[in-house]
Amino acid sequence: MTAENFSTRPDQVPDSEFISQLQEQLKVAWEQLPDTEKTSIAVMLLEDLEERERHLFREAFDTKWPITSESVPATFALIKITPDDLAQIGLDEEEIMFFDESRLQEMSTEIRDHYVVQGFWEELKYHTNHFLGELRK
Repeated sequence: MTAENFSTRPDQVPDSEFISQLQEQLKVAWEQLPDTEKTSIAVMLLEDLEERERHLFREAFDTKWPITSESVPATFALIKITPDDLAQIGLDEEEIMFFDESRLQEMSTEIRDHYVVQGFWEELKYHTNHFLGELRK
């Protein structure tokens, strides 16, 4: 079965053999494209994704190519956890002593990466929806 003679009906799900063959054909065709065409086709395909599919794509993309501190644009401020920050969350001096500079730096990087990958986008959605809700009142 090839892509040309496969009819898609809502009740017809392609079998795994067909999907594997189609994937292989796509990979071969993809390799023949110039880089600029690959980019425009990728964008076109992403635009065609439904919201649920976009969410699944973003999860898969973020898993495959996670954002790290080294790849984050300079617009995100560097986070530097200090002993004073630990005191602010209720740790006493004895507990704070366990956190050397290396551990504080590691925590700072992990918090920043987590914020950029997850927290930022969730916050952006929340505040955008909140603002639009206020406009509709």
